[in-house]
Amino acid sequence: KANNFIKLNDYDSAELLLKSLSLDYENAQIYLDLGDVLRMKNRPEEAIKYYKAAIKASGKNDSVWVLYYALGVSYEQAGEWKKAEEALLKAAELSQNHYLVLNYLGYTWLKQGQNINEAFTMIVSAYNQAPDDPNINDSLGWALYNLGYYGMAEGYLEKATEAAPANAVISDHLGDVYWFTNRKNEARFQW
Repeated sequence: KANNFIKLNDYDSAELLLKSLSLDYENAQIYLDLGDVLRMKNRPEEAIKYYKAAIKASGKNDSVWVLYYALGVSYEQAGEWKKAEEALLKAAELSQNHYLVLNYLGYTWLKQGQNINEAFTMIVSAYNQAPDDPNINDSLGWALYNLGYYGMAEGYLEKATEAAPANAVISDHLGDVYWFTNRKNEARFQW
């Protein structure tokens, strides 16, 4: 029922139902879903509490990396970078470098201007695992842009924009690349 509420974008009802279930059941899936709903409602500080509860309730299973990934994303959104980095590195280790984790961590490092070479390597590895994912194409294009390879970045960002035309961040990145490749009118259009 909570998943149906989520599909209908009725996050308040989903939150209410999941919170009531969490009072009666110590269940990792309930905590994960509740954390996701809270993160979608832009309440990462509260989501962190439930992701931690999900990790505690999950024990040792193969999908626990997803919980660390979600925890890391929430910490990053809450502005707690060191905790986010720790959780994302744990997720990368447990997932054996799943492309979602590599892309998020690599992109976040790029945004912060740290571990640039390692960030680039992670994003390339993510791209090799999922070359059609628009977010990963955006990350690779943005990484190349930040390294000064504007011409090389262009193709990846165009591919990302074609796959996700409504994504404002991707369009902004493509606009930046167009600007530096002397395609000023197209840059303005993307922005």
